[in-house]
Amino acid sequence: MRFVNLDSWKIARAALLLLGLSGGCPLAGEPPGKPQATLPILTTAAAVHGLTPSESKRGYPVRLRAVCVVCFPTWHGFFVNDGSTGVYVETKDQVPLTSRIHTGSLLEIEGFTGPGDFSPIVDRAIVRVLGEAALPATRPVSLDRLSTGAEDGQWIEIEGTVRWADTSNTMVTLVVASGQAQVDVMTPNYGKKQYLRLIDARVRIRGTAGPVFNQRRQLVGVNMYTPSLDDVRVLEPAPADPFALPVKAVRDVFAYTPGASPDHRVRIRGVVTARWPAKAFFITDGIQGASVLSEQKTPVEPGDIVDVVGFPSLGDHTPSIHEAIFRRLGSGPSPASRQVTAKEALSGDFDGDLVRIDARLIQQERSADQYTLLLDSGGIVFSATLQADGADPRLDALRDGGLLQLSGICTITETQAARHFRVPKAFQILLRSSRDAVVLQQPSWWTGGRVLVLLAICVLAILVGTLWVAALKRRVRERTETIRATLEATADAILVVDHAGRIVAHNQKLATMWGVPEAILKVLDHYHMLDFVKCQLKDPEGFINKVRAAYANTKAKTDDVVEFKDGRVFERHSEPQTVQGKNVGRVWGYRDVTEVREWTRHLQELACVDSLTGIRNRRTIFEFLSSELAREQRSGDPLTVIMADLDGFKKINDHHGHAAGDAVLKETAHRLRAAMRVSDAIGRYGGEEFLIVLPGCDEDSARFRAEEFRCIVEGRPVTWDMGELGVTCSFGVSWTRDGMSDMAQLLQEADAALYRAKQAGRNCVATLETGPARTLSGISGSLSAEAGGIAQQTQLGSR
Repeated sequence: MRFVNLDSWKIARAALLLLGLSGGCPLAGEPPGKPQATLPILTTAAAVHGLTPSESKRGYPVRLRAVCVVCFPTWHGFFVNDGSTGVYVETKDQVPLTSRIHTGSLLEIEGFTGPGDFSPIVDRAIVRVLGEAALPATRPVSLDRLSTGAEDGQWIEIEGTVRWADTSNTMVTLVVASGQAQVDVMTPNYGKKQYLRLIDARVRIRGTAGPVFNQRRQLVGVNMYTPSLDDVRVLEPAPADPFALPVKAVRDVFAYTPGASPDHRVRIRGVVTARWPAKAFFITDGIQGASVLSEQKTPVEPGDIVDVVGFPSLGDHTPSIHEAIFRRLGSGPSPASRQVTAKEALSGDFDGDLVRIDARLIQQERSADQYTLLLDSGGIVFSATLQADGADPRLDALRDGGLLQLSGICTITETQAARHFRVPKAFQILLRSSRDAVVLQQPSWWTGGRVLVLLAICVLAILVGTLWVAALKRRVRERTETIRATLEATADAILVVDHAGRIVAHNQKLATMWGVPEAILKVLDHYHMLDFVKCQLKDPEGFINKVRAAYANTKAKTDDVVEFKDGRVFERHSEPQTVQGKNVGRVWGYRDVTEVREWTRHLQELACVDSLTGIRNRRTIFEFLSSELAREQRSGDPLTVIMADLDGFKKINDHHGHAAGDAVLKETAHRLRAAMRVSDAIGRYGGEEFLIVLPGCDEDSARFRAEEFRCIVEGRPVTWDMGELGVTCSFGVSWTRDGMSDMAQLLQEADAALYRAKQAGRNCVATLETGPARTLSGISGSLSAEAGGIAQQTQLGSR
């Protein structure tokens, strides 16, 4: 965002007037020479917010005076309200805001309409701070209406109960609920506030509604942004000690209780019956079971007695306590399971309880993290599941048809309506471990399917025997012709010789590949043929010596490569020819692999090089880094890794097209590679990122080399078909030290340093320890990139 003094404000305003801001803005796409239509100036937030997405894209000029109602330090914009309604303002240069704009600032804003990411906004705004002003009055809104998205950008207030508080370095998120509706309320984290004390308090909060949307600009949720915790008014404080709440029986959690507060916490007490992944466990109070979902890290085991305080969650059947906190009161033996039938389990009387049930296994399925058993008991089909990170031999050994005894938590999974109440329709058993599935009876080996298979095998054996006898004579007659045809049909050149070196058989492919005249082959002497062909070879003596060695060792199989002077390459294979265990000669096979070798070499080159930039690809640069780290461990020489990222590359693609982006990538890779030593390497890490590996480069040299690379990239614009583009690059540097040679750590540190360089304004060098190191030329380059509109967008500030 750009703040201006009075003189510069007049200059900026005059420039906008020249562009037609005061008298109207020309429509894009008007043909030259014709009168241009103009767009009216919008002077209220309601006029901006009331545009359709297609209308807002036309870039209506906007001039308004409004009060800033919500502005977070890390954002690139802010919400304002001018009394008519609220709207989001995106600053011209999209840089994080400073303390000059805050909640209550009276602002004069000039800019253009834009579609935003969900609703129309004021884009490319130039802002002037006029002073301070009172915030407008808020309008009460229910959480149900807030969830529709109709209050987008409005200055409102809501009431509800805080169900959870999640803090980060910069933000606090309060989950506020009323009935079944809830919303995330976000406010800056000032560090000294006791946010967790708000849990279970009924509050009134004023702020601005903001959408949660998908890539199709569709509403999927609603957040609320409030300037600070001072805008959260406690109407009904949370109990000072949540464990002082009266203990309720699980069966009474959702039962009618006069004067109960359904939005507040309840307290139950019971014995842990099972742990479950995803921060859940089950307890029973001796009468009924319940599930507990908690972010608390305290471990619990079956048999532990726990006090649980949390928010009851409505469902079809199973009682569940969410956002729970708990404390251990003691421990005892793991609760015993109750023996039930499938009919009793389906009644719902044992929902959430630890039960034991006998059933026959129908089938089982296994996914990456779960076993699912499909079972039958008394004609009722149900499932049993076990969360497992890997294979479990006990469950893998189960066979369909076996009788099992299952112990686990019974949960109702499906219900059906029956007038004013719901009746269980299906249930499942949640197994705690593979030991909860005990085999009572193995399935019989003699199944109907296996009997049919054996009968089919017998019939097939008789039929095959009959056909084999009938076909035996025909096969004997065809064998000689088949062998002869096969010899000619093969793509290889075949030569068969006896133990004295006489040619017994060959195919026509041999004469064609070697260029041997038929007269030479008719001599039937292998060495005579070799004398004819050896003049074609690069190493004729080696070729003849290998033949003689093969004849000398009658049991040896040989494989080698024959290279011709004209560039052809043959693979040669030979092995002994035996008849009834007796060596009668040797078979030679030749295959032309010239094209295969050439393609293999070409593919190997393609597998190692990035097709666009001509430098190493991601896999090859990682292999180079791994080998250099191994060498560094042996020699102790330093090694530096630099991660480079082109600044504003998305803007280049968006404004100039992908041809310009490709030209920038290729030229940048060329400049960086040209500045390297022979021992250095560069590869394309992904997208617009490059990874540079500098063997033998220590900490001081690393900073110098990175700054040298930065100056080379910035030094001159990139020229492409449509003109010139100024390009800058940010660099993150990491190096080995104190025996550290872990590739993942090096890359992580370089990436973190690159992030710091980006945060510092780009076009600079940063390390993880020292942060960005910017020279005067680097600062100048960053400012020129900023003036060209290449700017970073963060997730929270972008709408």
